[in-house]
Amino acid sequence: MKKACLVVLLLCAASAMAMPLASSARALVPAEVQQLIGADYNALKDSPTAQQLKEQLLPQNLKDAEVSLKGIGIDAERDLDQLDVISFRTAKVGVETVYVAQGSFSAKAVLKKMKLKKITASKYGTANIYPMAGGFVMTFLDDNTLAFGPDASLHSALDTRDGKRSSLDSNPTMTDQMSAVDGSPVWSVSTSRGLRRWFTPSWARRPR
Repeated sequence: MKKACLVVLLLCAASAMAMPLASSARALVPAEVQQLIGADYNALKDSPTAQQLKEQLLPQNLKDAEVSLKGIGIDAERDLDQLDVISFRTAKVGVETVYVAQGSFSAKAVLKKMKLKKITASKYGTANIYPMAGGFVMTFLDDNTLAFGPDASLHSALDTRDGKRSSLDSNPTMTDQMSAVDGSPVWSVSTSRGLRRWFTPSWARRPR
């Protein structure tokens, strides 16, 4: 049976014009992607209604990611612009997950705090990998973009970025559906078999 995409719009604000996935995060997505989740924190802050419903509608894995970031001094409400969750399948491990955070934080400030705690990096290809709490590891993609997750998952994502495995661009089923979540401050796109449904809160439906 041919795969289709199940796109769930968890929260939608008429004034938001967010990109569904940041370019730095997109580069990490393998072709075997199972689910993508994103949150535009600026759009959430700009909508009083969205802000009120954030705790109800923000997926648990995004809330968990916020906790992990807080452990390295990054506050979601103050420092984040966008947070993405990338879930994909590998032959050895099964489903793996990587998180990508973008915001007003800087690599220099975060790494300075780590240096004071005598936390050192290991190398994976050209990337510097640092340990985090909870068994996660992290690396900076640029000064304001951080990728983190389990060690094996982050390695797989970095292999995708470096051209060692097929990327999202070779998965037309998923890429064709990404435009559907433009403008949604919190969204999820996942692969499913033979099923396509849309869920949008009635108060958030845009006039045609």
